[in-house]
Amino acid sequence: MNLTARQVAEKLGLSYVVASGLMTYLESIGQVKVVEKRFAPNGKGKPTKIYEIGNNVVIGFEDAKSETTTVETNNPETETETEISTLSDVQKAIERLKNSQDFTS
Repeated sequence: MNLTARQVAEKLGLSYVVASGLMTYLESIGQVKVVEKRFAPNGKGKPTKIYEIGNNVVIGFEDAKSETTTVETNNPETETETEISTLSDVQKAIERLKNSQDFTS
């Protein structure tokens, strides 16, 4: 099946940024490959990558490291911090991918 990162985002209910990062990561570990690059008609900007995605995607999480970013508020009255885990986002996307009817056919 051939999809863009935007199509993956729509199918899995992810933001485009997370889906694009996921596809880049899957490409780096050899689970998907870019089969086409489509350029805008005016020739400006980066091309849209078309990925070939198999029915099964396998990622080994045992060796993966979670990258956590802490975002602090500038308000001294609140000491709220938000942690964003990129590995967690990938794990959620993989679970959605496993459960998605669109990817099982």
